[in-house]
Amino acid sequence: MEFVNQTKKPLVVKNVMAGCGCTVPEKPTEPIMPGKTGKIKVSYSAPSAGPVNKDVEIYLAGYNEPKIVYFTGEVVAKK
Repeated sequence: MEFVNQTKKPLVVKNVMAGCGCTVPEKPTEPIMPGKTGKIKVSYSAPSAGPVNKDVEIYLAGYNEPKIVYFTGEVVAKK
């Protein structure tokens, strides 16, 4: 997942949390400078085939509430 820092100061991602153990997010280690693109990698380990509806909470320095990103998809069984 990519995002652009639209503020006028460096953006620090303090923590990134997923709602279950099958979803593993990785936060950026460096601050994202104004106007620059940051990336949060999210891996998903599917327990079975079927629809996927997950969310990731992103905690930013200087903000009280997390930003929540939702993602959906479909896991297809191997043939």
